Amino acid sequence: MSAPLHSPRSLRTIVLLLALLLASWLAAFGYTVWRLKQDALANGMDRAATQVRNFEEFLTQTLKVIDITADTLDPQLKPQGGIDPLALERALSAALRPTPYLRSLSLLDANGRIVASSNPRNLGVQVDTRGFFPATGPESNVLRIDVPWRGRDFDTAKPPAAAPTNSPDPGFIPVLHKLSGGRQGLWLLAALNPDYFANHFSQLLDPAQGHVQWLRYDTRLLLSTHPNDVPGTTADSGITPEGLAQRESGRLTRRLSDGRHVLTAYRASSQFPVVLVVNIDRDRVLAAWREEARSLGINVLPILLALCIASVLVWRRQQRIGLQQIELERERLLAASVFDASSDAIILTRPDGEILAVNAAWEQLNEYGATEAIGRNPRMLQSGMQNPAFYRAMWDSLQRTGHWQGEIVNRRKGGSVYTALLTINAVTDASGKLLHYVSVATDISARKREEAQLAEHATALALAKEAAESANRAKSAFLANISHELRTPMNGIMGMTMLAKRRVTDPKAQAQLDTASRSAEGLLALINDLIEISSIEADRLKLEDLPFTLNSIRATVSLLVQRKANDKGLEFTLALEHSLGEIGLRGDPGRLANIILNLASNAVKFTEAGFVAIRFLAIDESPDELEMRVEVADSGIGLEPADQRRAFHLFEQGDGSRTRKYGGTGLGLALCKRLVESMGGTIGLSSTIGVGSTFWFVLRLRKDLQPLVPDAAVDAANSVS
Repeated sequence: MSAPLHSPRSLRTIVLLLALLLASWLAAFGYTVWRLKQDALANGMDRAATQVRNFEEFLTQTLKVIDITADTLDPQLKPQGGIDPLALERALSAALRPTPYLRSLSLLDANGRIVASSNPRNLGVQVDTRGFFPATGPESNVLRIDVPWRGRDFDTAKPPAAAPTNSPDPGFIPVLHKLSGGRQGLWLLAALNPDYFANHFSQLLDPAQGHVQWLRYDTRLLLSTHPNDVPGTTADSGITPEGLAQRESGRLTRRLSDGRHVLTAYRASSQFPVVLVVNIDRDRVLAAWREEARSLGINVLPILLALCIASVLVWRRQQRIGLQQIELERERLLAASVFDASSDAIILTRPDGEILAVNAAWEQLNEYGATEAIGRNPRMLQSGMQNPAFYRAMWDSLQRTGHWQGEIVNRRKGGSVYTALLTINAVTDASGKLLHYVSVATDISARKREEAQLAEHATALALAKEAAESANRAKSAFLANISHELRTPMNGIMGMTMLAKRRVTDPKAQAQLDTASRSAEGLLALINDLIEISSIEADRLKLEDLPFTLNSIRATVSLLVQRKANDKGLEFTLALEHSLGEIGLRGDPGRLANIILNLASNAVKFTEAGFVAIRFLAIDESPDELEMRVEVADSGIGLEPADQRRAFHLFEQGDGSRTRKYGGTGLGLALCKRLVESMGGTIGLSSTIGVGSTFWFVLRLRKDLQPLVPDAAVDAANSVS
């Protein structure tokens, strides 16, 4: 029995066949590209060999002209056996005329001195012939060549330096040939023009494609069309005198000093001690091959790719069909298991509402068996507690969106009702056609009962909270009233104490009355704080709207705080810019001064040595408002981080020992916080134990656009004292 098409074994076979087919196609394509590359390199090397042969023949024919001239030149002798320079100059000029590759022709005597020349300026120039190659004896009749000289001709030229440079001046190449017969020891000295040969080489070989080198047989470079080559040096040609002795022509592939790869062909002259080298740029040769390979790839690779894709698509289609069958079966089994095992009640219906299937949870919730439910409509569960509009809205949502979710009250078979969270979703096919509806219901009756109980508890708590707040307001109102009643007799006590102090002369009695007066002042301050706190909590605080300036606040605060600071020997400063102090403002100057005095009094109380400083700072100013920050800093005992968090709570102080040492009820900072917040501001602090504290608050005050009456502002601020 054969394996199915989508079995793992058949899939592996198809993959292997596709891989072998693709590998064979790619191998054939790769071999073709490689063969084209080898042909391109071979053609490039053949081109270099053809070029070097043509250049060698051209150079040999050119030098042969010098050879023939030396054999045919007849020196004109004087009767005494001397040389006639004028006659020789005419002969040399006549020989030079048809040879554009020569700068000059001259005769050199046995001592190396020019005795005749086509260029009269060369006469008398001494030429050192030791550098000419090959180094032969005076009887030799071989053409000899020196490395290039710098200059135009021998009259101004410089012999080759020990370290030649690639000067922009191409100079000239000196060539020596002994005159025929050699009776008089004369040499024909020719100055070859390298520009002529460089132009000839460049016309036949584009410098972008490669370059030509002209070497002596000892591999000294005489001329090159490459701008980086230095004439006179040993050429970077890849050949050596030993190699030339074995083979006077050849081919090689090499890498130049600048990193370029070249195809090199060289050929020695058949008659003279020179070698021609042609270097073809390998990358240029391969550029045409790359273009051909790219064109081939453009034509071939899409075909290969299309064949591969077609093969893969066929294989994937067969695989997908098999996987879809497996997946459909798995989904069917999974859906069946979820349907049966779900703890929610699930029901499947036709588009017209006829029940197709129910799960066990639905049977348990509704007390109907599956056989009783299938074929009926879910409306059999209606409890009658929802009106027809509820069901119409449900049906409209299903028609429009295919989805509905909400709470519904159903009736079981036994007659009891329950509340369920019901979700209904439409199921469609790929074309959007409605197939059936799936309904999932969760019994939330217990949750609804708990919510009802919580609602009852919440109502009871709200009533209790309202009663507590009402009692608290009544307490605050009572405290405010009784505090007012306490303040009246306290003022009487303080007044009588002051009168008694004026009449008593006994020092001991005076001290006792002072103690009573201070105690009364402290108690009155406590009563005032209680009145303020109670008024705020009882919503009876009324802020004044009076014109004032910060200068008036400064006068009041400075007067009271300076006295307390002096009593303890503390340094006291108050910083307020003059321009800031003169701005007319509206608000409650009395309570603003009270806030600053409370903070400053705290600072003095908890500072044993050092300073207390008050700073008024402008944060933002507009034509209508001023936002300012007031800071009260001290060098006192500081606050622990835990104490800082509860510093503004009612009746809070740092610890019991501090309360015993410094006294106080903890009302001052709490009162400051409530007053600042009543004015729409914020308050805070920063403190370090043993270093000191800074209490600050920020307020935004309206500007008073009417002229301020100074006495009224001062009186309002002084009311706190």
